[in-house]
Amino acid sequence: MYGVIDIGSNTVRFLIYNYEKGRIDKILSKKYVVGLMNFVGSDRKLNEEGIRELLDVMNECVLFRKLIRLDDIFVFATAALRGVDNSDEIIARVRDETGFAIDLLSGAKEAEYAFDGAISEHGGSDGVVIDIGGGSTEIVCFRNGKRISVDSVPAGTLTIYNRLISGVLPQPAEIINISQYVERKIGMIHAPVDMTGCDAYWVGGTGRAVRKIIQEIRNTSGACASHSLGEDVYDAFCVSDFLDFYTRNPNECAKVLVKYVPDRLHTIIPGVLLFSRVARHFGLKNVLTSTGGVREGYLIDKVNNKDN
Repeated sequence: MYGVIDIGSNTVRFLIYNYEKGRIDKILSKKYVVGLMNFVGSDRKLNEEGIRELLDVMNECVLFRKLIRLDDIFVFATAALRGVDNSDEIIARVRDETGFAIDLLSGAKEAEYAFDGAISEHGGSDGVVIDIGGGSTEIVCFRNGKRISVDSVPAGTLTIYNRLISGVLPQPAEIINISQYVERKIGMIHAPVDMTGCDAYWVGGTGRAVRKIIQEIRNTSGACASHSLGEDVYDAFCVSDFLDFYTRNPNECAKVLVKYVPDRLHTIIPGVLLFSRVARHFGLKNVLTSTGGVREGYLIDKVNNKDN
């Protein structure tokens, strides 16, 4: 068994996997809502309070290491540390206090791991892997099961929330501002071939939460029912239906969000806006919600290359 610690912009995750003969099974998942991005100042540095929050979590992970016999524990960070100017100091302090060595992933490497993790779960010939995180969005186009383009956009759900939303949920004028912001970020991406009609592989917790919320809205109000919604695959326009439902019925939608995804209340609409723009940009048809992603792709790479 192997442990993986994922240091993200909004959460830190400690996971335990059984990985044998190419098969990955998740045994345990512990989530810490830290919100590291909220501790980044105008000097682009994670402040002392944020560093201590991270160290507290990492020290708790040390206890897991003592209690559970694992073959190894691998630790990586994404935009949470990639986007700050004191990442070297933070990595050194974590290593000195806990013994954990952090792999700081580039945006491109994060995207590659998201692809590897999604494909290990679903397979697939042609499509676009979309991994929407708190601090960045990774996009991988692939044909015949092979990557043909890799992009990392420095815009995520938490960056949008902190920059463009004044309350908890965005107001109509803020949705316009977010849409324009996302348009500027996503509009610069150009796939080497036409991806129209391909499937979207939506990686990450936002994608899974959106699928759940669309189903609940259908069950409770009958809305969001104009396009097919399968258990594993659904029409990409369902996401647009969800956004339309929110803009028309914000209070009713908010009640559903509070009930089913309270920990994502402030970030789910930014995630929907990001995904909708990417899907429209590439002309994607269906959505596959992937449980495999960066963590699984990272684990595959670390274990397979452990002795190299």
